[in-house]
Amino acid sequence: MNKMLFNIAVTALLGLGAAHAQTTPPAQPTAPAAPAAPATNRPATIVELINTDARLTTLKRAIEAAGLTQTLTGEGPYTLFAPTNDAFAKIPQADLDALLNDPERLTALLQYHMVSGNVAAAQLETMTSLPAMGGGSLTLSREGTAQRIGTAGVVVADIPTNNGTVHLIDTVLMPPSM
Repeated sequence: MNKMLFNIAVTALLGLGAAHAQTTPPAQPTAPAAPAAPATNRPATIVELINTDARLTTLKRAIEAAGLTQTLTGEGPYTLFAPTNDAFAKIPQADLDALLNDPERLTALLQYHMVSGNVAAAQLETMTSLPAMGGGSLTLSREGTAQRIGTAGVVVADIPTNNGTVHLIDTVLMPPSM
């Protein structure tokens, strides 16, 4: 009899609990969420970065004069060792003007600053050379804590864009053919 009373009590308690339980209405469908914004405000292309960075106005002129704008807005990825305005200022003005007015030489010079693929600063530390897009090879080294690309020092590394990586350098690299 005790067993029967126990079963009745348990059943009654379960029934009362179910009767007083709150039910949650079914969830209403919601509109799909808008795509998340990119985590960073990285420039869309290498050219967009160059066009918006006051340190690279001479490089912008050079890229336009050489006809490389379309290449550097392309899919890539590319790594560009971008000479700053201060780097171009080391070239005598008459020589720089002559270079900016010679698209063939200017293209060769700028392609010597370009590498296929995304190459981050950490990768540069483990390499001794890189093939330049215009031919030739860029020599990589370290001088103390400074990363060197040929005779140039990297002043700002790893600036990401959607089609590559840019490293600002303090000296214009001259291809061996020049």
